[in-house]
Amino acid sequence: MKKPLYKRELSHSYLVMEDIPEEWMNHYQYRMILRNRIPGLLVSSERFLEGRACLYYDISSRQSLEQLYLSSKIGMKEVRGIIDNLAQVLDSMSEYLLEERFLILEPEYIYMDLETEQLFFLYYPFLEEREEETRYLPLAEFFLEHVDHREEKAVSAAYQFYKMSKVKSFMVGSFRTFLERELSGERELTESRGYGRPEPCIQAAAGFFYEEEGPYEYRTVPESELEEVEEEKREKSGPERKKQEKAKKWKDRAGLAATAVIFLLLCALIWYLSPEGGEKILMFAILALDGILLLVFLWRVSAARPDGEEKEEQQEEEAPESSLSFWEEYTPQEHEELEGPTVYLSRDGQSGYDGSASFPGRRPRLTGTPDGGYGKELEYSLERLPVLVGKLKSRSQILLSDASVSRIHARFVEREGRTGLIDLNSTNGTFVNGVRLEQEEVVTLEDGDEIRFGNVQMKYQER
Repeated sequence: MKKPLYKRELSHSYLVMEDIPEEWMNHYQYRMILRNRIPGLLVSSERFLEGRACLYYDISSRQSLEQLYLSSKIGMKEVRGIIDNLAQVLDSMSEYLLEERFLILEPEYIYMDLETEQLFFLYYPFLEEREEETRYLPLAEFFLEHVDHREEKAVSAAYQFYKMSKVKSFMVGSFRTFLERELSGERELTESRGYGRPEPCIQAAAGFFYEEEGPYEYRTVPESELEEVEEEKREKSGPERKKQEKAKKWKDRAGLAATAVIFLLLCALIWYLSPEGGEKILMFAILALDGILLLVFLWRVSAARPDGEEKEEQQEEEAPESSLSFWEEYTPQEHEELEGPTVYLSRDGQSGYDGSASFPGRRPRLTGTPDGGYGKELEYSLERLPVLVGKLKSRSQILLSDASVSRIHARFVEREGRTGLIDLNSTNGTFVNGVRLEQEEVVTLEDGDEIRFGNVQMKYQER
């Protein structure tokens, strides 16, 4: 596939595939993506430039997975979200009879809408024929490279996807079945910890990159509600059962005592009356029947569990309560969420780094007053790259809250030992010395360069 171009027009950004062959312009797949808005696919349009047909894909306010996870890790939640989105777009394609082999699964061309967190895929109907075994390989390698190794389930899922995707007859649905098995145990664990799924999410599609809330967005169950549930369980499984067993035990003991008394009375009566003939046979038959009942009650009483076992059962019944108290005492650390690397922000020229710079003899940094000059000048160290600029708190290392700054605006990268800057499809643009950067264009910065993110003016310094 030819390398696409990136173009910006007013408030829209496009990925452009040039030189569409005329003989393919009546291709069924091509006409279908132009005439229909297929859920999960980038919206495409046909344009002619200097007599050449071009295919424009709208990528406004979207970021590729490659850029989005350049310096962050993927957990089980993200793996599940990507796979769910992929499965949904494949279902949508089947409704329009679009061939799966033309769907590009390279992370560079899979885009996420930053507002809805939904994925959009690039469908290019003129893609060269590839082997089926390698169709999912780019996505599988992306999982392996970016998986968070602190999450055992995520690592297992990444390697399983890589292994399964190499099979010629691989179907995404088969991997989703594997994920369901992996997550079923996690759901049970989260429920035991006092977390539940929000009611509005029950009807929503599963996944992480959806407009609706996903089913794995946890909410804390109120303590009063949790106590009521546990109390109800104890009432049903504890005292009530003990009460029933106690009543049964007393019935057995009463039956044993009654049959023993009757047995003794019959023995005394037979000895006293000394019956003969049919009367003797009848009394001995009654005595034998009573003896059998006596043995039955004696066995039931002797078979009752000793006090030690009852104590063990009582300890088992108390275990859930103690487990509950453990999870009440445990508070997950908030900073463990996927918020990206630490923001090294300092004031008065004091760098937040430990001095292990990758730029010998230089101290690259960004200075300025992000709040429009009303506050104190701030300094952001750029010694550890890449560094992302934006107002999305969960991913930006340099957080700029100005309305003109996009959620994910730009990124500082290392380029041949120097600091480079790349615009990430921002709405209001990134400027270096007054010149706006094109999308995906990397500019090497020099000491003293004026940088503007939207309306936020900053300065790049190295000395």
